[in-house]
Amino acid sequence: MKTDLNQAKKWATIIRKLWDDPSLKEALLADPHKFLNENGFDISTTQTLEIHENTETKIHLVIPQKPPKELSDEILSHIVAGFHYTS
Repeated sequence: MKTDLNQAKKWATIIRKLWDDPSLKEALLADPHKFLNENGFDISTTQTLEIHENTETKIHLVIPQKPPKELSDEILSHIVAGFHYTS
């Protein structure tokens, strides 16, 4: 069982950079696989990526894929917060 808090920290760092530099946001939107792989994420080109941005009038919620086994409350809280879980 593995939760990758480093990935969540990397994503938080990228979000801050996207907010500060619109050209980075444009790069992410133009080619998400390339952008994420260049920024330390291992995203297969066989995976479909959808990038959504929350606004004052629209919020996107993600329902994570159900894991293959029972999870502890700690792991579940990470999933709800947007962290990725793998077994």
